[in-house]
Amino acid sequence: MTYHAHRNQRIIAAALVALAAAPLVGCSMMPSTHVVAFGTPYYVDGLDQPGPPDGWLERGTKVWVLREKNTYSYMFDEDANWAWVWSQSLMTARAYAKEEEARAKGRQTTGPQLRPW
Repeated sequence: MTYHAHRNQRIIAAALVALAAAPLVGCSMMPSTHVVAFGTPYYVDGLDQPGPPDGWLERGTKVWVLREKNTYSYMFDEDANWAWVWSQSLMTARAYAKEEEARAKGRQTTGPQLRPW
């Protein structure tokens, strides 16, 4: 077997373990790896789809990223949706928590930063 075949088998095995464990311990027991930073479409069957997206993830949705390919990430969310999303729409859970804390205090953390000069 090639390196990529072994790698794909490991990814699939990890995903199956996570999927099997989720109902036993509940997704809330497994900390999410990422959070959707802004609303984004998702694609179930892959990135090259002739039709519209299969659905939409709202800001704040907790997701578990399993793999990345080019500019997309394969993930599953709390509702057991397995799909591809644009990687730029995701933030690490820690970064998202810091941004929400700053947002609650009224500070801007993302977007264009204005320079004083």
